[in-house]
Amino acid sequence: MSKVSRPASVQDVRPHNRAAMLGRLRLGPSTRLTLARELGLSHSAISNVAAELLADGVLVERAPRDPTTRIGRPSSELAISARSRLVLAVELGAGVVQLALCDLLGAVVRSETLEFADSARPAEVLAAVGARCRSLAEAAAPVPVLGVGVGAPGPVDHARRGIRRAVNLGWTDVPVSDPLERLLECPVVVEQDARAMALAEVRAGAHRGVDSLAFVTVEGAGVGAGLVIGGEPYRGGIDAVAALGHIPVVVGGPACSCGNRGCLQAVASADAVAREVRAAVATPAGSALAAALAEDDDPLGALLRCAREGDRAAGRIRTRFLRHLARGIVVVVDLLNVELVVVGGYLAEPLAVELLLPSLRAEVADGVFPLLRPSVRIEPASFGAQAGLAGAATVALDAFFYDLEPNKRRSEAGAPALPV
Repeated sequence: MSKVSRPASVQDVRPHNRAAMLGRLRLGPSTRLTLARELGLSHSAISNVAAELLADGVLVERAPRDPTTRIGRPSSELAISARSRLVLAVELGAGVVQLALCDLLGAVVRSETLEFADSARPAEVLAAVGARCRSLAEAAAPVPVLGVGVGAPGPVDHARRGIRRAVNLGWTDVPVSDPLERLLECPVVVEQDARAMALAEVRAGAHRGVDSLAFVTVEGAGVGAGLVIGGEPYRGGIDAVAALGHIPVVVGGPACSCGNRGCLQAVASADAVAREVRAAVATPAGSALAAALAEDDDPLGALLRCAREGDRAAGRIRTRFLRHLARGIVVVVDLLNVELVVVGGYLAEPLAVELLLPSLRAEVADGVFPLLRPSVRIEPASFGAQAGLAGAATVALDAFFYDLEPNKRRSEAGAPALPV
């Protein structure tokens, strides 16, 4: 005998309607009429949920942005009251942690930087992070802080809510959420940083509403990637998406930190390119690079400035870097046919956008499956140097404010329930 589903009760439907309305208003203000039409809900359902959210203080009602587009009395718009609640965002990096209070739309309200020694133990770093978070939360009073989002530079163990391995930090199997929750007495969610940055692009960045996106970041020793598929972060069974940097692109190439040779990050990370620049300086052809480095000890900046001036040695390094990186991106595009590839880290800096992005687009277009060429789009990240904080804030907002069933998801992850 087939199982008969019971009708949805008011208690079942109302959280769904609330989450649907908040998710839509996250993209921008809207009238009740437009919300009802876009969400497929009755006008009374929209009015009931709006009344609750207005009473809670998380929505505000205001005059329409363009009243001239409607005949008759213009309808008022509903909008997120961005500063009515806050979240804490934490971006873990090698020797440095970025922390920020962010509003309900992901904008940074206040930020701080915490530096730590390479020799510092994970527990010491997390204790210092907890202390800074507590200070920021106390400074925000009486505005409630809903929770903390942490962006981790490496694969994340979601079952244990910690970092599986962060090569740049030298951390392996480090719990993050549990110790911070004990210190702060508020919920904490941790996510791989590139995946969090990808999510920020579709939730709050210039690419809001994009259904499928790959975020590729080049910085330090790594080449990271995060995917959003169907509007949600894609994790895979063992965090394989985080391993774009370990796709082999050069047979018998340089040794990689993972133990293999010729991995993408071994030849196309910022550190790998910097090593090539310094090696070229020691050759007769590297005189222009040597002069540029003498002015400013920034190998990547020297490379771009010399390449712009037509220096051949710099041009060769630039060409190799772009060819290697394009091979990795082509794998993602061919397999998943994502709508958009967003590049971050070093590639999102203004000079890199000017001098590298057009050629990267051409290299990728040449390499992808021919039917995909017209649809390939590659754009710089929306948030610049604050991409990591934007990602961490977005993860926290998804978990603690916009989520449909937060306590169900936290129970599945072995985390304590949020207060009702």
